[in-house]
Amino acid sequence: MPNRFRPLKLMLLAMAAQPAIALADEPPFVRHQALVRLSPSTSPEQFAGSLNAVIADSIPARDVYLLQLNNQVDEIALVAGLASDPRVVWSDLNFIADDDVPGGSTQSFFLASIRSVYDASPVPDAIDLAPAHLVSTGTGIVVAVLDSGVDAAHPLLAQRIIGPALHLVPGPGGVADVGDGLDNDNDGFIDEAVGHGTFVAGLIARAAPAAQILPIRVLDSDGNSTSFRLAQGLYLAMDHGALVVNLSLGTTADPVVLRDALLEARARNVTVVASAGNTDSQTPLNPANLAALGVIGVPAVDQFGVKAAFSNFGPGLAVSAPGVQIASLIPGGGFGTADGSSFAAPWVAGAAALLRARCPALTPDEIRERLMAESTPINALNPNHVAQLGAGMLNALRPLQGPCIIAPPACSLADITHIGGSADDPGAPDGQLTVDDLIVFVNAFGWGQGCPAAPGAACNVADVTDIANSGAGPDGQLTVDDIIAFVNAYGDGC
Repeated sequence: MPNRFRPLKLMLLAMAAQPAIALADEPPFVRHQALVRLSPSTSPEQFAGSLNAVIADSIPARDVYLLQLNNQVDEIALVAGLASDPRVVWSDLNFIADDDVPGGSTQSFFLASIRSVYDASPVPDAIDLAPAHLVSTGTGIVVAVLDSGVDAAHPLLAQRIIGPALHLVPGPGGVADVGDGLDNDNDGFIDEAVGHGTFVAGLIARAAPAAQILPIRVLDSDGNSTSFRLAQGLYLAMDHGALVVNLSLGTTADPVVLRDALLEARARNVTVVASAGNTDSQTPLNPANLAALGVIGVPAVDQFGVKAAFSNFGPGLAVSAPGVQIASLIPGGGFGTADGSSFAAPWVAGAAALLRARCPALTPDEIRERLMAESTPINALNPNHVAQLGAGMLNALRPLQGPCIIAPPACSLADITHIGGSADDPGAPDGQLTVDDLIVFVNAFGWGQGCPAAPGAACNVADVTDIANSGAGPDGQLTVDDIIAFVNAYGDGC
């Protein structure tokens, strides 16, 4: 591969001047800063004053504060000590995150290209995009792009970009994907991440052509970010209506602030997609590696499903996608090509938007499971990375073809007679069906309309025996007619 990419930013931050970066320990963090989540009754100003610190930034609705510390303070020791402070829910360092592109050493992450190369990209065919668009185009779904900003004036993004100017990076530019003309990290290059967000947004727009894109700028023009800024961006995405979030960046740390934001995203039915990283490591970056929090982690393969030489891998990743010689949009109305898991994740984010539009009731976990289950197997193509590249390569069509309601497992005799005769004293299955069995079973496992008192309300003997053979009213006796009528009235059918 031509030597056209700069090194992974985490390796380039050693000389950064503003802010100071600590690289003596892995993972790297911002010097003289600490993050805390305070108890709601704690005054943040008084707390900061007690540490001789100032509040540099905050997420007040979540009681999270970024503290600028005295230069003489040992950040690691302070964070450890705050763990026992009753005013503090948690404390952590402000870890470094970056835009995550493969190794090399040229000015920009992309090579300029032309429209015909973009139009001829083999990726849409490789992941069945065209037939998928006959089923869903992502209408009504907002996809947040946490990145370097987006060039909203690009002709192929016309009327696709929404939202206020959500920029978390100091300096000029707002959410526009432009540079500041500075070598912010002292790596010898200027503005080498400019275009990253536009490139990512272009892929999402191609994958989900009716979805709307909400740009949130968390990367500076050299590709630097922090765990605090990522969490800020996630909360902004949720608060502005995003149902899918793309993070084509990551960190080698496991920040508490990021975990908190991901937990809230999952609870609010927001699907998070993240790139795995580009150092051919068996430890993917976070949040891609946080499968336990519902994140869809994406490694890169080529159009045929063969692992990209640079891509990270691991058992917790969900589904792979093409990330080699990818063609997309660049600022100024142009086109470019680039490699990276950064450009694999947006295909998956777009596919998640298609599925969410088709099946609005699916949870993030169900979307993740559906994308995995319907992916194209690639283990045979990657014998050295079996079960390390997600369940397979993304297929955008097959997840859309299944039913939107995921049926529960079939019941067995043991399930139905598990109570053994007493709702108050559960026992081993006895094979005998009683009123108590049915009441407790429906209350525990039912997924229909609930009982007459209210949707989802607990059932009682009167509900279960309401038919009483002739419909004359509850008689306390369970009959076949009772069960048939009860299921027909309150269940989800047979």
